[in-house]
Amino acid sequence: MIGNITKGQDFGGLFKYLLHPKKNALIIGGNVGAETPRELEAEFLTFSTFNDRVTRVVNHLSVGFARLDGVVDPQLQVRIADRIINEMGYGNSQYLVVAHGRNDPGHDRTHDHDHFHIVANAVDLNGKWVDDFQSFRRFEKILREIEKDEQLTQIKSSSDVKKRAPTHGQCQRHKRELREVAAGVRQMAILPVVERLQIAIDTAAKESKSVVEMTKKLAERDIESRLKITRTGLVRGISYSLDGIKFQGNQLYDASLPKLQSIRGLSFDSQTDPKRFGNIDAKKDLKVLGNVSGECESLTKVEAVEVDRLSSKVFKPQLRKDRKRSHELG
Repeated sequence: MIGNITKGQDFGGLFKYLLHPKKNALIIGGNVGAETPRELEAEFLTFSTFNDRVTRVVNHLSVGFARLDGVVDPQLQVRIADRIINEMGYGNSQYLVVAHGRNDPGHDRTHDHDHFHIVANAVDLNGKWVDDFQSFRRFEKILREIEKDEQLTQIKSSSDVKKRAPTHGQCQRHKRELREVAAGVRQMAILPVVERLQIAIDTAAKESKSVVEMTKKLAERDIESRLKITRTGLVRGISYSLDGIKFQGNQLYDASLPKLQSIRGLSFDSQTDPKRFGNIDAKKDLKVLGNVSGECESLTKVEAVEVDRLSSKVFKPQLRKDRKRSHELG
């Protein structure tokens, strides 16, 4: 199962979304009596207003089953939802469980798996706030245990996934292209950038003995590599660019500078090798992009990949001179 948690302030908007008629929504569990979005909002607000110090009173937990699990019995879904509620600490809070059909408006394709949603009140029936410290990590651990107990398909937690996964948008676009290829509308489908980049790094690293040699092979594949150098000359990392999209080395599998050396066995001399790089980013403060979660299926059905050649640009650092301030003694 794949889970997600979002937190907010608007019960009414969430209930309107979850119970939209076109979503084939079905209330399958919970401990509240209301059934319409307006009535549910009023019922949940009755208790959330007991504690005006809590601003994000809405906790929305979604659970998607693996495709291999097939059609999941509603009773099993309710049992799983109740266990999640209790183990996440919402046993004394209001909650609602809503199952959606596989033909879910808002997505560009029919779901190939069952899924349900849980809405829980962050303020319990006694007016106390439900502690959500490390909620996502606890949520993932609970899902892994439920998978074992209910004999469902085992999914890796985000902490166990080493490679950066394609974004949801990249997966959706790729699947659309595959369907267009099958329908004869398109001649080829393009693999998501992150997958193409990871494959290229894996291949180039196997063919190389040093980091510099690897980056030269990547350049032959139209991938630009840049070192991160501080203004004091300290090497801080490496980044890659493909199709104008930039990735930090630590966002990819064994592609950071330390792992290229320790795990892939590539040599790198921090004193001499930086001079052999064509592109160097001289920045004092390094920014790392956030992690992206999500898996992309059916990526092996690609017939061809088109890559536009990237232009190579050299970044020339401009060092600022310290300004001296004079003070007059009066």
